[in-house]
Order: sequence, then structure tokens, then C-alpha cells
Amino acid sequence: MPARLLQIWERLLGSGLYIGDHMVRENVQWSRISKANRLIVKPNFDALDHASPSPESGPEMAVLSSVVQISSSDYYLTADGGYRGASSFLPEFAPVKPSCTNEWPDIEPFKTNFNVVKDNIKWLQDVATIDGFVLKCGLVPPYTDNFRFKVRHVLFEPLQCSEASTNDAEDGEENSDKVDDLDGIFLIENWPTFNDTAKGGLENIKKTHRVVPIPAYDMKGNLIDPRQYRCALEGATVELHFTLTHWSFPAKADQPASMGVDTYTGDIVMIRVISPPIYTPGTPSKRTVSRFFDPNQSPTKKGRC
Repeated sequence: MPARLLQIWERLLGSGLYIGDHMVRENVQWSRISKANRLIVKPNFDALDHASPSPESGPEMAVLSSVVQISSSDYYLTADGGYRGASSFLPEFAPVKPSCTNEWPDIEPFKTNFNVVKDNIKWLQDVATIDGFVLKCGLVPPYTDNFRFKVRHVLFEPLQCSEASTNDAEDGEENSDKVDDLDGIFLIENWPTFNDTAKGGLENIKKTHRVVPIPAYDMKGNLIDPRQYRCALEGATVELHFTLTHWSFPAKADQPASMGVDTYTGDIVMIRVISPPIYTPGTPSKRTVSRFFDPNQSPTKKGRC
């Protein structure tokens, strides 16, 4: 095993929150916080690289980790989340949440560990499942034979009233003073979109929201340019850190109780590329251009160049 991969593996194991290890089950628990169940670190959890929070700070969300390959299936981890207009599920642009699914990495020991990742994710879901409910959604796509799990990122957050007033008065100058030219792409006024509908949606929220870039980093530790999310991340093998939240929704009045739904979401905390995407296009025929064309020869007939 290359030394770099061994270091990553040992660091994740030492964190106590690596879901490629069954021991993670000893260190986390579900806790009711507000209207949802959130996966938190057990109060007595202690790891070499983990600092326990003070009692006043309340429960600490468990930041799980894994090494995965970001799948090309259901890939929406882009700067506009693939937004194509208002729908019943997404009525406006502001709540857009870029997402991706994650599958077996082709790198050992993480490839072998992914069997444990699969077991642990299913176990974490089962522990939180409401008795009698049979439907689970949000985390593991139900329509695939190959196990994958989904994570997302909340891209925009509302400004506080005072912040919105400041931005209106200064037209973004305060933010511009805090970054150099290279960082400008990470500001909402420069944030990229890839169709006119998303562009219009972004314009509507520039004075009311701030953008929170996807915390995704390349192999050198640089924050990835939002214009490059797809080419840098789709198909890449990455170190993924995320949190888990669970909601339960009872069945409708005219349905049996078993039709209640358990919904799980994984929220990205950090992505670090370990190995970039490997593009494996087909094998198109080699294209050549002749210096001379014989007018008596068919253009479709192969000739020597």
C-alpha cells in the first residue's frame, strides 16, 4: 500500500468515526434535536485526535468519514445543482442543494472497507427507524443493484437583516475588500450558473443570500473552483466527511401506519480528492485530414494521406 494511502487510512481509523470500521457504532448515537434526530458523538467518546466539547456547547454532531468514488449516476454536485426551474419539490432557486452519490472506490484498503461502510449505513438507518415504518428514503437510492449512498450540500443561506442592509448600502464592496481577485469566483455576485433559468434564480437572491461554496479540495489542498466541480469531482476517489440527520413522516390518514416514511440526509462537511477522475471514453477512429482531395474520389472512401 502506498505510504500516502496508509496515512489516510490510519488517520481515519484513529478518528473513531470512520464508517469503514465497525467500531464507529460504539462512538455515535441518535439524539432528538429540535424536530429531527441527529447523529451525535457519544458523550464518553474519546479518540486521539478528538477534542470533547464543553458541556455548555451541547451535543456534538458526528462527522463521519469514508473513502469513496463519486458516482456518475445521479451526479448533481455542480454550482447550480442542475436547477432547471421551479417544481413542487424545489419551488425556487435559493433552496437548491447540489448532491452526488458515492460508490465502491477501486483503491485498497478502502475497496474492501466499503463492505463495512455499506453495513454501517444500513445499521445507522435501522437504529433510527420508527417501529412499523417500512419505507426509507434520502440516503440510499432504492433503484440500483449496486450500493451507493447520497450526500448533499446546502449552497445558499439567508443573510441576517443587518447584513442585507449593509450589502444594499455598499453594493458588495465590503465583501470585495476581503478577498483577492482569485477568490472572487467564490462570491455570490460572481457565482457561476449553467443555464438561463438558474442565472435568473441567482439574480433574485443576490441581495438576500450568501453562497457557501462546496468544501471540496483538490489533491494539493486547494479549494476547487465552482466552475470545475464536475470535471474535478465526478468519478474521483475522495476522502468524504459528512453528518447524518433523520426525519420521520407519519402516513396519511387514509393509509396504513406502515406507510410512514423515514428520511435520512447526509450533509457534506468536507471532500478531499485522493485520486482524480479516470476518463475512459470509447475508442473513436483516428481522424486525419488529407493535404489533397481528388474531386473524382468519394469523400467517404478511405484514401492515403
